[in-house]
Amino acid sequence: MNINNRLRKPLPAAEERVLEAMFNKHQELIVKSAFNRGRSGSRVYLVRPVRPDGPELPAVVKIDHVERIRQEWQAYQEYIQDKLPGVAEIRGEPVYPPGNPLAGLLYPLAGEGAFDVVSLSDYYRQASLENIRYVLESRLFRTLGTIWKQTKVQPDLHLQQYYDAFLPANLVIASEPLSPDASLHQLDPQTARWQTAAVGDTVQLVNFQVVRVYREVGILVLDVPPGQPGAYRLQIGPVENVEDYEAEQVLSRPLTGRVAQTRAAFLQEQTRAVLGPAVNLAAATLSLPRGVTLPNPLAKLPELLDRSFDAYVACIHADLNLENILVEPANRNTYLIDFVNSRRDHVLRDLLHLEMAVVTWLLPEALAGARLAAEAVFDLYQWLHCALQGVEPTTVPAGLAKPFAVLRTIRQAAQRYLFEDGQWDEYYCGLVLYLLGALRYRDLDEPQNTPAPKAVAFWAAATTLQLLDSRPACQQQVDDKPVVNKRITLRQMMAEHFSLEELRTLCYDLHIEFDDLSGSGKEGKIRALITYCERRGRVEDLVDACRKQRENVNW
Repeated sequence: MNINNRLRKPLPAAEERVLEAMFNKHQELIVKSAFNRGRSGSRVYLVRPVRPDGPELPAVVKIDHVERIRQEWQAYQEYIQDKLPGVAEIRGEPVYPPGNPLAGLLYPLAGEGAFDVVSLSDYYRQASLENIRYVLESRLFRTLGTIWKQTKVQPDLHLQQYYDAFLPANLVIASEPLSPDASLHQLDPQTARWQTAAVGDTVQLVNFQVVRVYREVGILVLDVPPGQPGAYRLQIGPVENVEDYEAEQVLSRPLTGRVAQTRAAFLQEQTRAVLGPAVNLAAATLSLPRGVTLPNPLAKLPELLDRSFDAYVACIHADLNLENILVEPANRNTYLIDFVNSRRDHVLRDLLHLEMAVVTWLLPEALAGARLAAEAVFDLYQWLHCALQGVEPTTVPAGLAKPFAVLRTIRQAAQRYLFEDGQWDEYYCGLVLYLLGALRYRDLDEPQNTPAPKAVAFWAAATTLQLLDSRPACQQQVDDKPVVNKRITLRQMMAEHFSLEELRTLCYDLHIEFDDLSGSGKEGKIRALITYCERRGRVEDLVDACRKQRENVNW
């Protein structure tokens, strides 16, 4: 079988062996393009198989380490298969070439690959704002809503337990034998997060679970076993006899080594690299050039991780980045791929992940085009917060209109899954953790237009922390008189004057399918109805319909 590589660089030999095994009955395989940017170490290709009697329709191939492919196959079967429409269904079982460190999965595209497909990041750059909103609202979020809405209440969802693994490892440990005179810190799942280990300390790890094995470099990633409270991610290596370890096993014998790096030191190092040495990252607060004072997210991180909320959990994709969402521009269909991390978790995490991707990949490009510095994200996030309160911003620069609208659309979807209506603390806390977690991505260090993506992420995290402590004054002023927040007023009036059954009749009169509206109960349906009308420019139609039903009310 001949591999016709149309990419700009050769394929690694181990990847070629996977493709040869997957398409061994074909005459040729055309590798048309690559989607992902290597953030997880996997590769995703758009391919076109060719048999002796002619070409087949395009498909998507994912190649990753054997353990990760096995994990994705299991997660797909448990959380995605027959549960989530609009995904690229996995065809057959994974392919594991004998003796090869990599394996592969085949995703035939829905629609049988009849249309060209691009990643969401590429679609964003070429599509109109109207089409992008449609793809997000009517395709992507509607598809994922089928699993997101199947929620259960998690009392006191502890952020450290649910979000710790997304941040850089608590400790990076260089393996070495235990010296007879070493002062030893023993770390175990029950006590690790309360102990303080510094660079240079000798530690012994016991009873942690292996969550990932990097066999080619001998590194293990460890964490607290499921069912035990807390979370504490560690990285240790090179480990002798690494081939003896498998993901999900609990360490059968202690591992020892010397602490090479701590989470706090790593985050400071990454931040200093983009902000420069003049910024005091040990301070409790930081100042923007204009004199605005913001909380330091690095200093606040331990306190933030210790917060908890009543929250909803549901099945999530858990890696909703711009390269795992494929779009057919011709018909605006979307397809999801890469389910290796799919699981039950905090339902907001998919939307937090997508917002982080927009902030670190798309927003820096827009800021550069508008000749704005990273700190301009402060104003953008203030405007965004106010827009969600029904107060429209009047000063969004033209160059930021597109990312602003996309972020607003993501936040509007998130509103439906907040545990308490309109209470954004739950989302904002998770967002700070995701934005700080982005500092671990090496691909954000690649040469790009200024401002640096990690600088944008850091100032976005600082601004979000400020929003947790102090909401902006969102009332606009016109002729020195406050503008009434019409959205809030309309919601309150509808709740006061309509029953749930009367809302159904109201929707019937407006030719809106009541049962298609998200939300439950009267309040939930009212919010969904107002949002539906806002997005389609039909708020006045809604007000007119309310006025006809309740003529004695001053609408």
